[in-house]
Amino acid sequence: MSRNFRYKRFEIDLIVSQGNMIVFVEVKAHKNNLFGNPEDFVNKKKIRAYRIAATYYLVDPEIFHIIWLSVINILYLS
Repeated sequence: MSRNFRYKRFEIDLIVSQGNMIVFVEVKAHKNNLFGNPEDFVNKKKIRAYRIAATYYLVDPEIFHIIWLSVINILYLS
């Protein structure tokens, strides 16, 4: 449905749908885990930002949707 959706300073990497389900996807990729795993960078503040952006993405919030947030973690190992 959408890639790199932006609302103000918030961004959602991918938005996909199937039927009445909408999935908001965050992709985290790191070359190493010296500072933590990619999923460690998704905190409460970041989830709140996704929620705000998702609210503005939905054209008609009155329509019933199943809403899902997924985080895809990629760790490049050399």
